[in-house]
Amino acid sequence: MGTAYFAPPDGQPASTDPLSRIVSVPIPALGPEGFDRLVLSRGGTTFAGRAPGLVGVDQVNVRIPDDAPEGCAVPLKLRGVTSTTQPVTISIRRGGGPCQDASEARFATLRWHKTVSTGPEPTTVSAQETFTASFGAAPENQVVPLPDPSPRAWYTYSRRPPGPRCSSGAPRTLHAGTLTLEGLPGGPLIVPPSSTSGEIVYAATLPASSIQGRDVRVSAAGGADVGAFQAGLSIPAPIQITTPLPPGTLIPYTRPFRVTWTNGTADAVVRVWLNQRIPDGEEGGVECAALASDGEATIGLIQEFGTWVLPVLALPANNAEVIIRVSPRAGQVRTFSAPGLTRDGRHEWLYEYRFKGLRIGPL
Repeated sequence: MGTAYFAPPDGQPASTDPLSRIVSVPIPALGPEGFDRLVLSRGGTTFAGRAPGLVGVDQVNVRIPDDAPEGCAVPLKLRGVTSTTQPVTISIRRGGGPCQDASEARFATLRWHKTVSTGPEPTTVSAQETFTASFGAAPENQVVPLPDPSPRAWYTYSRRPPGPRCSSGAPRTLHAGTLTLEGLPGGPLIVPPSSTSGEIVYAATLPASSIQGRDVRVSAAGGADVGAFQAGLSIPAPIQITTPLPPGTLIPYTRPFRVTWTNGTADAVVRVWLNQRIPDGEEGGVECAALASDGEATIGLIQEFGTWVLPVLALPANNAEVIIRVSPRAGQVRTFSAPGLTRDGRHEWLYEYRFKGLRIGPL
């Protein structure tokens, strides 16, 4: 788990006094994948470091908050500076006594996703449009939709490519039969279910200009778990980003970073990442969010060694990337019903813009 204060010599047990605490404390998260909630101000991590009296063992003490999801197998993960652990399952019941699992919730998400990438070379511009669908099931009290990010706030992050997944951390996938996508250039597109590592997956690459201010519809034939249904969606026109970010653009690290756009509406949210990749596979940086109607989002500065700088991984950097994602706000997502689902399904759109080959450094 990284560097620790008062670290014992190799092969020696960690001491009890002083405790050998790690520098970057991991953040615990509770709930199945996609619904996991960070445990921060309500208790969080009370100790993280080398386990006293043991050799080569790290220990984390986590205080479970009062509003934690209850059940007999609630997934618990730790998010560190460079990685996230595999989940372990724990039993939680407020007031004590035998654990009780809630009834199963069945839910679905249909997503239309367009990505436009610029760089890293000056002449490189590409676009990809995809459709994905997921149908899942998990205990009712564990699958609470995540809220929108706080507008005009920014957060640092760091991550590595994901490792193997444990099934205990993900909802059980469901079968809804073959899907038919309508309203696309060139006519309907058939999307059959496929199986990946025991999970049922729906995914398709779409023709160009499928996602650009268009009315689309998904029809499901129905399967073993989810019955036949139809779900329509009106995908709005994309925002127009007005901040020039061609490859080679210098982002001064001593100034706040601001992105502007037009054509945004109050029913959508814009998230901006100033991202870096370093040779060992780690990536990270800082993200911020704003309502699309705001027309701008700004990443502020932090004070480091007496200097106000952008909170990024490394300075200077020649491998930076700006990622901008536009999606409907949580309360504005189109919903649908289907036999076999206990909750309304979510029908979503997502525009993503990736500006690669940027630099972070002094003016």
